[in-house]
Amino acid sequence: MKKAFAVTLALMLCLSAIALAADNDKSMQGAVSGTITKVDNAAKTLTIKEASGNETTVYWDEATKVNGDLKEGSMATVSVSDKDGRKLATSINVKAGKSY
Repeated sequence: MKKAFAVTLALMLCLSAIALAADNDKSMQGAVSGTITKVDNAAKTLTIKEASGNETTVYWDEATKVNGDLKEGSMATVSVSDKDGRKLATSINVKAGKSY
């Protein structure tokens, strides 16, 4: 009886940990839309200013899908996820044009 209880308890703890990990991954993803205010090709970073005035800096890597030219003043929507405590762009969609 004690062994069955211990196995059941261990199984419940493992399933809870898996569920919490899945919830954390979802909260680390999102999108940022606004005007590109700064592009640093050497550092592979760009800064987006949202309509609310908030500025967000994201970085990209070789796996990031970039649609359009990364130019200051262009409108962009960036899909981001958290990687190593930084915001990694998984895709960048750029539309030529000025800010809001």
